[in-house]
Amino acid sequence: MLYQQELNALMRQPNNHLVSLTGSQNLPQASGSLFVSPQKHRAVLKLKNLEPLSGQKVYRLWAISQEEKIGCINFTPDENGQVHIEFSDDALQQANAVLITVESQVDTLQPTGNPMITGYY
Repeated sequence: MLYQQELNALMRQPNNHLVSLTGSQNLPQASGSLFVSPQKHRAVLKLKNLEPLSGQKVYRLWAISQEEKIGCINFTPDENGQVHIEFSDDALQQANAVLITVESQVDTLQPTGNPMITGYY
């Protein structure tokens, strides 16, 4: 219920973005949404059907703007393959697409893993 209230509040604000996220051929069952609120410098990422990762690997969200990829946040799914996180990142305000990769090192400066999930504004 709280998530639905959050979503409704975010979507009522002007200039907010709702980005549909779909799994690539590397992770076709994955899907989700990214809600971006530029005025509040806030975003909410919700994903499902992610595979667990081994070792130090993490999923990493990238903002793509004019072919430049900027790392936003690292995350790992819960035991059910789900993610629901709220974060602040100004790179998403200028983005026209997002990409999620699996990275073997935390906070890499450029994506090294294959695209797992993508979305376009």
